[in-house]
Amino acid sequence: MHSTRNTAGLLQAWALQLPGQAATHLLRACLNERPSGQASWEHFERDVGNARRFFEGDCRGLKELLPFIADSIDCHGLHVDEAFRTYARVALVREELRGRIYHDVLRSVRASLCAEHIDYQCLRGAAISQRYYDSPLVRHNHAIDILLAPTDLQRTRSVLLDTFHQTGDSQFEHPSGLPLVLHTRLLDHPFCEDLPCRWPGDGAGTVPPTTTLLLHVLGTAACSQTHGNLRWVVDAWYLLRDTCGIDWPEFVAGAVQCGLAPFYHQVLRYLREQLDSDVPDAVLTSLEEASVCDPEAERRLFSSLLGSHWTHRAVWRALAFDRGLRARFLFFTVYPPGRYLRWRHGLASAGEVSRRRIGRPLRGYQRLNRSAQA
Repeated sequence: MHSTRNTAGLLQAWALQLPGQAATHLLRACLNERPSGQASWEHFERDVGNARRFFEGDCRGLKELLPFIADSIDCHGLHVDEAFRTYARVALVREELRGRIYHDVLRSVRASLCAEHIDYQCLRGAAISQRYYDSPLVRHNHAIDILLAPTDLQRTRSVLLDTFHQTGDSQFEHPSGLPLVLHTRLLDHPFCEDLPCRWPGDGAGTVPPTTTLLLHVLGTAACSQTHGNLRWVVDAWYLLRDTCGIDWPEFVAGAVQCGLAPFYHQVLRYLREQLDSDVPDAVLTSLEEASVCDPEAERRLFSSLLGSHWTHRAVWRALAFDRGLRARFLFFTVYPPGRYLRWRHGLASAGEVSRRRIGRPLRGYQRLNRSAQA
């Protein structure tokens, strides 16, 4: 049995994946009406100094939010520096042009799959931007993401090759340069059970229900290396506006099934407290009660932290509140399970995994040594 203290430490560690102070001020500025939004923007500028230089120097993908920021500045009447307003508006114009190409290609893909009677579901931007955003073209959509049953994967590849160039096992590229990714799981994580998915079975593509999309968006953020771009926060905020479309008991059941209840608890509490989203108390209570600290739960946490924008040294410092958890994180970093290495580095054979594990302690020591000398 694991103590309440261990569970509290697990929840606190998952909170490391939440947006920081400057990012929260930026999100509040974009999602809140004036005067609250204006005050948040001024806080953001004090946090980062020059906003344009901040975005130009960012390496976490925050530039992808610029079209949404430009639209929010206009919609909310925010007073911002004219140089930054122009900089953001250029990004918005480019995204609108790219967005039209994106949605044209998406319509073509959907028509091709429906013609072959292939069941599929759209994910991420392909599912969220047009149905939930006020202005669909302000959301940056990097790729078309399609969910399929594993049995339909080969047939779908054949259909796509009429138009797309295959760049990987499930990755394709349109002549316009737009990527397309095929998925057979709603949640791609080596230590998580997949999320439940309903298939209509009529050969017509669909968009998953709001509950499933919310589980998918937040669960993917816990596992993805790109969660620092904050698009997932904005997506979740828009999804939470569909209060009639969310089945909260089903959401809690899905969170418990996949094993990410601690992360779902922390991020929903953040969305409620910091961004004024409507999340019932009973949901947060149920998720907290389901947050059990066991070895498998820690592996999910460590996998997420290693895949985030945090450096190993930064995570080590941030986990100072729990020396036991920090020691186990260090061991996971030096001797990660084979499942993690296969997922993180795309390794196929047992030999590749063994070679990666053997060389990992030396590479870790060399990184720490270079960091200490810098």
